[in-house]
Amino acid sequence: MIRAGFLSPSERRKLEACVRSHRADHGVARRANAILLLDDGKSCQAIAEFLYLDDDTIRGGIVKLLTTIPIARKA
Repeated sequence: MIRAGFLSPSERRKLEACVRSHRADHGVARRANAILLLDDGKSCQAIAEFLYLDDDTIRGGIVKLLTTIPIARKA
């Protein structure tokens, strides 16, 4: 299980801004949302149910999720 609190406050603020922005690429906001939920301590299964995905999609894709979010770029 992924432990809660793995994001720094700065990373969390950038992801929250990404989720709240009205972007054309909804996939980025959706991935940001999944990472924030993981950081809050939610399980992969709970996130998958919330996002209407298979839990293997969350669990198996976590590396991709973490590497594709533009944390270092402007949100």
